[in-house]
Amino acid sequence: MLYATYESSAADKKSPHAVTVGKGTGFVLTDGGLVEMKWERANAETPFTFTDNAGAVIRMTPGRTWIEVSRRNSLAAVGIGVDPATVAWPVP
Repeated sequence: MLYATYESSAADKKSPHAVTVGKGTGFVLTDGGLVEMKWERANAETPFTFTDNAGAVIRMTPGRTWIEVSRRNSLAAVGIGVDPATVAWPVP
């Protein structure tokens, strides 16, 4: 999970656009563990670099990789058995 700021999309001002160029923080879940990380990306055409708190590059476990992009300190709790469509999403 990487934390990013959001702004209005250039295509539609009502749609959110995650800013994933630059630097940020987050977490990596890999090989059964959780690692705090820092991310960096020079531009939209280059891959992310993920490093741990010591500055070492975090290698992903081979296979499919999923990246969740989230706002920091912004969440909505969805209880077990609750329809997510009925849960109000927080405004950033």
